Amino acid sequence: MAHRSTSSYAEAILAATRRAASNKPAADIGDEQIGAALAATPADANGEWPDIAVRDLLEYLQSDDVDRGISMAIYNRRGVTSRGITEGGAQERELAASYKAQSHLFREWPRTAAIFNGLARSYENQAGIVDREAESHRRGLPL
Repeated sequence: MAHRSTSSYAEAILAATRRAASNKPAADIGDEQIGAALAATPADANGEWPDIAVRDLLEYLQSDDVDRGISMAIYNRRGVTSRGITEGGAQERELAASYKAQSHLFREWPRTAAIFNGLARSYENQAGIVDREAESHRRGLPL
């Protein structure tokens, strides 16, 4: 890994946390919570998020549960949205395009790129659902 910037101290804390969580019946939840915590980290000095330390850590951990936790936290960060009843999925397509661009930006970190690709696919799917609902409303069809 060319970008190794995660300190050994942070790795030791993370390893101890994961060890403690592994003693519980739901160890995967511990890793998902680590992912959620990583989703709350600040951008780097250039405004890129996630910071290189987080990208490197995701590659180091190789954990689907951590990846899922960060992905869910990013997805949930959007919160409630509103739109006209016939507006369609433009909001979701805009988010999908943004996440696709981030995926390309971070292609050197495959797990980070995969997280953003997954978010882009999710929002593209959601856009299609909202488009179909809007079209049904325009035509006066039941949902």
